[in-house]
Amino acid sequence: MPKKIAKKDLPSPDDVASAKPLVEKLEKRRTTVAAARTAATKDGVVVKHDPKYRTARKKLKRAQRRLRVELIRASGQVKKAPPPAE
Repeated sequence: MPKKIAKKDLPSPDDVASAKPLVEKLEKRRTTVAAARTAATKDGVVVKHDPKYRTARKKLKRAQRRLRVELIRASGQVKKAPPPAE
């Protein structure tokens, strides 16, 4: 079995200055996916293999991945406070 990867403790995107444009892009991508989802709906069911819907979802996932990478990078640059000495 593969090893479990520990969940990273990432900072909030609001705390990282370089993540702000990525958050804005993410919001734009979400609206695009919502529009593509409504356009790809036939008889109340979303057609997941619709080309425009698929590309919109891929672009959203790519934006999410870039934001996550930026947060991981920023978390490595923040110096952690040393443990209190007794």
